[in-house]
Amino acid sequence: MQFIRRNLTPGNLPFEYFDSFTAAHKDLKELALQGMVTHWEEIQSGPAMQEVWAKIALGEMPFAKDCEQLLSSRLLEHGFSY
Repeated sequence: MQFIRRNLTPGNLPFEYFDSFTAAHKDLKELALQGMVTHWEEIQSGPAMQEVWAKIALGEMPFAKDCEQLLSSRLLEHGFSY
């Protein structure tokens, strides 16, 4: 888990958080979610997040709905707008 933690960056967190493998593993999902919230100011307008939003909009990530709801809730808890 430490290896994964060290390799999560604002540039790859959106891809990792919205990944079907991550979505299926509670510990990985929580780790990526924490990173998303921690780095949200940088992530929200970055190219990785824009690409993920586009894929979600095109229906290419059907499993992302639950991840998106959880992210939204957690961001609101931490005082971010979504």
